[in-house]
Amino acid sequence: MFITLMVFFMLLLAPLYLFKWFNAGTKLKASKITDVTTKKKHFENFIESLKSSGKYDEVKSRMDCYKREKNVEEMFKCIWELEETHHHLVVNMPCAGKSETLSETLRKDGNKSYKKKHISDALELYNLSIMAAPHPLCLNGKIECSNDTNKCCSGSEAASNGVETTYDGLNPDFVPKYNALSLGYANRSAVLLELKQHEKCISDINRAIQLGYPKLNQCKILERKAKCYIALNKPQQARTILEEYLNTVGNSNIDSQKCTDINVSIRKLINECNKHDILNEESVNHTKKIFSDIRKMSSLTNDELIFEYNTPPPPLLTAKNANIPSLCDGLKVHYTPHQGRFIVATRDIKPGEVLAVEPGYVTAVNIKDPHALQTFCFLCLQRTAAPLPCPECAMVVFCSEKCRVDGWNKYHRVECPLLAEISALKFPCFQAFRILIQIPYPKLKDLVSKLQQDAKRKTRKLQGFNENSVYDSSDYRTAYFLEGNIEKRKAIHLIELCAMSFMLTKMLLKSERYLKDSSGKSFEVSKTDILFIGSTLLTHLTGVACNSCELIELQMNVENTQSNDLKHVGSGIFPATCLFNHSCNPSAMGFSNGNYNVCHAVRFIRAGMEVKVTYGKLYYMDERDERRADLLKDYFFTCSCKACINDWKMDDSYPRLRSNNPMPGKFSKKVHRKSSVQYTSEKIELLEDQLKSIITKFQATKSKIESRRDDTKLHMKTLIDTIEFFDRFVEMPTTIYQQAQETLADCLMEKRACTYFRD
Repeated sequence: MFITLMVFFMLLLAPLYLFKWFNAGTKLKASKITDVTTKKKHFENFIESLKSSGKYDEVKSRMDCYKREKNVEEMFKCIWELEETHHHLVVNMPCAGKSETLSETLRKDGNKSYKKKHISDALELYNLSIMAAPHPLCLNGKIECSNDTNKCCSGSEAASNGVETTYDGLNPDFVPKYNALSLGYANRSAVLLELKQHEKCISDINRAIQLGYPKLNQCKILERKAKCYIALNKPQQARTILEEYLNTVGNSNIDSQKCTDINVSIRKLINECNKHDILNEESVNHTKKIFSDIRKMSSLTNDELIFEYNTPPPPLLTAKNANIPSLCDGLKVHYTPHQGRFIVATRDIKPGEVLAVEPGYVTAVNIKDPHALQTFCFLCLQRTAAPLPCPECAMVVFCSEKCRVDGWNKYHRVECPLLAEISALKFPCFQAFRILIQIPYPKLKDLVSKLQQDAKRKTRKLQGFNENSVYDSSDYRTAYFLEGNIEKRKAIHLIELCAMSFMLTKMLLKSERYLKDSSGKSFEVSKTDILFIGSTLLTHLTGVACNSCELIELQMNVENTQSNDLKHVGSGIFPATCLFNHSCNPSAMGFSNGNYNVCHAVRFIRAGMEVKVTYGKLYYMDERDERRADLLKDYFFTCSCKACINDWKMDDSYPRLRSNNPMPGKFSKKVHRKSSVQYTSEKIELLEDQLKSIITKFQATKSKIESRRDDTKLHMKTLIDTIEFFDRFVEMPTTIYQQAQETLADCLMEKRACTYFRD
């Protein structure tokens, strides 16, 4: 029904690490992103105009009426037909395009930093220079160029110009247009070589040459390329490059003295190639080192840590659920009118077990954070220290050519000219927008029509399941049927959501990139089309508002793991994990892994128990009344978990055994006595000895994990046994149990997306 919010870790650890900002980078973004306060003021003016015209009470009354019927089309129509809406909620299209002048300024600042050996500063400035530089449009793996040097064109426009080239043969008529981009890649390659990022360095040099880097000035970058191949134990490739360049220089009109100097330099490297026919594998490629022990990280310099980030492949489920493939086989969906849809364990589940591995139906980098936009891939959300720019805007980056092409085709072609405007709206807007635009308009109309019929004939429990009774997280219907609590929302909130839908609809109308027929051609948009788009967006806005999952990156301090930080990367919609309900003492937690959500058990869950996550509220972090008030405001329910019913307070005293044993298992045998299981004196003595032993082992393990004396994998069993024993036999709440859960969560999180830093 709801979603795993990852703010749990925000509550556990220190405040977010404050990254260093450069003035140039800040200026690059400041002029591109619409002021959020301006949009807020527009909405306030809109509401005031409704009040002054006497329409406000009528609109609220209509919203209250429509919400009972969940009639989103009438809600949107009510706002769309108001004159005040069109007058006050104006859509602009601020330019977020390229600037050769700014690119040159940033690159020169990068050169200054590089000369001072401020390597990390130089790298960031070169990245910003590349983002700002005019760029050929990348589409389907190719580069398409517009004849208009002042305008970035869409794919269809570029194709109509009849100019289509690849990086391997850029049309020479357009080479001067991309001089800033070529120089940016060439200069960044120097930093990458210094940081021993040899493969990335080679890629940047190739891009620089393909984008028109002058042949007679290529000596330096080809020397770099040769050095990379030597370091990669590929001296033959290095030799070939150098010999080909010598032939080019010999057949050119270059000054004789310069030609001699180049020959000397190149011959020296060729001789070095001959000496490096065999290299030790360990010295080949720094980028392939994997530091499983964080202590090894502490030997690296701050600059070397730049590329020591990791987003490992998500784990595999040992056995997938037959009906919900993103969940494990030990879970099943249930439904009651009071709880909605929820997940129940069909077998005993141990702490640490993987419960869900789910790619987001839609994920998005935090578009309100310029640093996140410059650092994380706009498609897969993985960190990238040597990113590729969007070909059209100067706001976002990608981690690879594949992500850039896939991202352009999936979302970015439509959203690119609108990002600056969308970034000024509230958080649900961008995700709701992406849910809609990733499906072509004719297909969307057909899908929604079918799903509206499904809503009438299927029970709530089965909505989102396909014809084969499978709840597929990649299926649009799972996003369409997310719980939005429309009938529980206040009228003013519904008016605000309708206003957001209005703005997004106007953007789509103005951009003319989404509304195409089945042949890909624009058509005359009718009022029926407008109401359909707006009401579908409103459906997704309510669903996103209740189900969005925060995506974070662990930032590990290599010198003091007690001061690890968290970076808010973005957010996403994960339809299967949205089925988990909330508890202030959760039995499961979600962990970010790029654009995946990986959910682990953090308690012992017996068969028949509901599996619950936290929506950001924990019994040991906030008072019960505060938790309940926030959950009611954001998710429209009063929490009735055990921690809230019993108003749990943290207890630092020595843990106490329960007076009975409701959860038998490997530590004891069942002794039935009516409906309760009583302990014998011998059993109590045995359990007390076990408790003492487990606490001693846990405290030693916790100390070792915190000091990084051993690999955390060696201690998982102790953590799992501690949590399971406490769940079975110990009276809750207790501080040691909480610490065991936190330690387990920290260990699990280190297996997901992380980067490293030093104070």
